[in-house]
Amino acid sequence: MSLSLKELVRQLEHYSPEVILDCNYPISTVRFFNKEEISTEPGILLIGNAKDLPEIPPVGQISFLVAGTSIPDSYMRPEAGCTLVSVSGTADTFSLCNTVWKLLEEEIRTSKSILKLLKVKKSKTTLQELLDLGYEILGNPLLLVDVSLCFIAHAGGNTPTQEPLWEWTLSKGYVTDQYIEQIHMDMMEDLSGGSKADFVWEKGILNHDQLVYKIKDNGKPVAYLKVLALNKPISDSDLEIVEALGNSILYFLLESTNTYTPSSPLAESFLIALLNEKLYDKDAIEERIHQFNIKLYDYISVIVVELTKEYMQDINKIYVLKRVLQNFLARNTIVYYKGFLVAIFDTKTDSV
Repeated sequence: MSLSLKELVRQLEHYSPEVILDCNYPISTVRFFNKEEISTEPGILLIGNAKDLPEIPPVGQISFLVAGTSIPDSYMRPEAGCTLVSVSGTADTFSLCNTVWKLLEEEIRTSKSILKLLKVKKSKTTLQELLDLGYEILGNPLLLVDVSLCFIAHAGGNTPTQEPLWEWTLSKGYVTDQYIEQIHMDMMEDLSGGSKADFVWEKGILNHDQLVYKIKDNGKPVAYLKVLALNKPISDSDLEIVEALGNSILYFLLESTNTYTPSSPLAESFLIALLNEKLYDKDAIEERIHQFNIKLYDYISVIVVELTKEYMQDINKIYVLKRVLQNFLARNTIVYYKGFLVAIFDTKTDSV
């Protein structure tokens, strides 16, 4: 965990910082300094007044953040061997230290959160558990929709009663047409207005700001992860966590689909939404069936297989059994749902 000088300077903009010399050393800890005491610990940021700088720069990969402009000439030379940033002489060194500490704490939080997501990614988990962890880390509701803006999953979504769009999506199973007209997905690149084209800020459309992250596979969007700034503002470090969460979700979708079944994860999420009774609008159902190319005969039976504890404890066994059922029934419309394998079996006549 370390902090870059670029990020530090950006956060200190209101102090009008000036980079005197940049040796590009990472910052991992912070200390006050005075004329009598100078630490040379690697990765340290020393904060104090410019007038207290020693005449000869200390040796080591260290950085200085000083208030004032009375800087010895020896620090202006490339061979000085340290990074130095100066701010206004009226700046309070304690306030500077608090700012840096907050940045370092955010870096620690981000690193720990991403590590949690990586551990979950490698373990046997479900998409819902992954989103629940994201909600726990970010502290704001999450909504996952597919490329057609059809509901896949959510976490903490029962709380945003002030957001009609979220309530609609969670109850109907898809995003309203009015929203689609306001925010057209192929225009998102232009709306992002920054280097992170995978992120889109939606402000003024909802009662709270919303961050949308494009989950892509080989450059092609497969889903959108939405974070609603309901409980607290979305910080810069949150963006890194959302990106890691989105990549974990992509890994989950691809792994659970490509490894175990030829069916589409979007089609599966649609079928699960039906089982959850999250999607009941007839026209929307017909639209998703057409979009996902789900072709069913006129007569439909639902086959439910209850799994034993032995299977419930081993996700690999579940998907092996799922493949066996797919081969036996010659159908891809089989999903794992709440401890059961549910097969939607269609026939041309009413006799199975």
